[in-house]
Amino acid sequence: NRATVYGGGFNNTGGTGNPDFGASIVQDCRFIENTAPSYGGGSYSANSSPQYINCDFVNNTVTGNGEFGGGLSIGCSDNCSGTPLVVNCSFINNKSINGRGGGLNNEAGATLEIHNSLFWQNQDANPDGLPDGVFNERAQINIEGGSLLITHCQIDNMVSGGLFNLNLNILNFDLPAPSFLQR
Repeated sequence: NRATVYGGGFNNTGGTGNPDFGASIVQDCRFIENTAPSYGGGSYSANSSPQYINCDFVNNTVTGNGEFGGGLSIGCSDNCSGTPLVVNCSFINNKSINGRGGGLNNEAGATLEIHNSLFWQNQDANPDGLPDGVFNERAQINIEGGSLLITHCQIDNMVSGGLFNLNLNILNFDLPAPSFLQR
C-alpha cells in the first residue's frame, strides 16, 4: 500500500472536535512493505487514542524529507482523550529514510504506552549523529514530545541508563535477537 500523505497501510485520525472518532482498536494485523511520504509508513494515528495489539510492522518506509515513523507514528496535537496503547507488537526493519524513528515515532502531545513489544533493525537517517549509526535506540523509538511509558520491551541498541530504562520505563532489554532476525 502507498499513501499520498500519511499512513501507508492505515490512517486513523479523530480530528478537532471529535477525538473519539479515531479511537480504533487494531488487533492481530500485519503492516508489511507499506510506504508514505510523511508520518507513519505502516500506520499513522493522530488526535485519537488507538490501541495496537498483537500487530507486526515489517519493512515499512517513510520516504519524505525530515519525516517520522517508518512503522508507526502516533500523535496528538488537537483535542485528544485517552492514552494510545501498543501491546505485544513487533517492529522489524522499518525505515525513516530522511527523518527519525524508523520503528515508531511518538509525536508532540501524545501520551503513549508500549508494553511487551520488540524493536529490531529499524533505521533512520541518524540526523543527530548519535552513536551506533542508523540502528541506534532513537531509530527504534523516537520521541518528538509528549510522554512515553515503555515496559518489558526488547529494543535494539538500547543505551544502558538511557531513556528507555529510566524512571517508569522499566524491564526493557537489548539482547541478541533470534537467529531469523540477525543482521
